[in-house]
Amino acid sequence: MHHIFDPGTITVHRGDHVVLTVTNTDPQDTHGITIPDLVLDTGALAPGQSAKLEFNADTAGTFTMCCSVP
Repeated sequence: MHHIFDPGTITVHRGDHVVLTVTNTDPQDTHGITIPDLVLDTGALAPGQSAKLEFNADTAGTFTMCCSVP
């Protein structure tokens, strides 16, 4: 199954304090988001449930986010 994130790309600047509020919009399945290189994970989110990921952008680079609930 292909998971879609909206937006698909998030651009921040080094030094920014970032707060992402993510919501599982799939009405039937549990999902979550992880950004392994930043050691961030929402855990499992039930349909309609939201969570916050908060971090300081102190490392430059491109980081992949993916569903954390296989």
